[in-house]
Amino acid sequence: MPHTTWLASVLVPMALSATAALPAPNGAVATAALKARHAERVSVHADPVRIATAAWISDDILVIDADGERRDRSGLQQSLAVLPRFSVLASEQVLVRQFNQAAIVQSLLLGTTDGKPERRRNTDVYVWDSNQWQWVAGQQTRLKPGLPEAIQHADAPQVMPWTGADPSGDPIAVLTALNDAYVDAFRRADVGWYDAHLSQDYVVVFGDGTLHDRPAALADFALPVFAEHLRHFPVGTVQVRRFGNLAVIHAENDYERQDGRKGINRYTDIWVYLKGSWRCVSAHITVYRPPI
Repeated sequence: MPHTTWLASVLVPMALSATAALPAPNGAVATAALKARHAERVSVHADPVRIATAAWISDDILVIDADGERRDRSGLQQSLAVLPRFSVLASEQVLVRQFNQAAIVQSLLLGTTDGKPERRRNTDVYVWDSNQWQWVAGQQTRLKPGLPEAIQHADAPQVMPWTGADPSGDPIAVLTALNDAYVDAFRRADVGWYDAHLSQDYVVVFGDGTLHDRPAALADFALPVFAEHLRHFPVGTVQVRRFGNLAVIHAENDYERQDGRKGINRYTDIWVYLKGSWRCVSAHITVYRPPI
């Protein structure tokens, strides 16, 4: 698949209304407001009509659903209106992380689809638009039956210090290059690159729905998965959106295994500008097409 990139840079606070801009709340006030917004966001599963009218949903929202489909606002409403619909019974393990005018909310959704139990990992991004938290991006992945709900921990492997140099210049170009480097590091099992570019509170949702912390992720990235199991693992359909000091990268890997089977994973990586450089704080992977 050709490597194509759509670029969007959004100034924060976003000028979405003529009312006087209010500064973004922080601390416990922001956490409470974001948890309340998350509860509203979860409620759209039961009432998809609200997607058309809710002012807290961005017009340019982009969501990767549990089937790996990309959905804009109208597509999200249409998909949630289709039966059988995922009915959320509870939202657990809600984690809120705020980065100035933007925030990440991650959770485990427990519910049913057509009467059958289902668990989904959920990652959402919100941006303060001068008077409210607005939902701008999201991704879900089904947690496979039998796999643990608890975050996975492991001892981080020994790491050789990374000695390379990061790109500089236009932030969108830099983020695009970092996304390429992220995938290249996976191909080479270059855990040193990841150690240098993942924030200390980094978490990743893998395609099976399990959640891993930074040490566990480093242990996974140190494994020679590409060398032993894959023939091709390109980067494609990259979209970079920047919201102040936070950036959201949506992309996909149209890969081929060594046995000739092909599949597609879609992911959302979230980067934050910290102390003069971009660091990845979250990654979320969903299987779009399993290998066949």
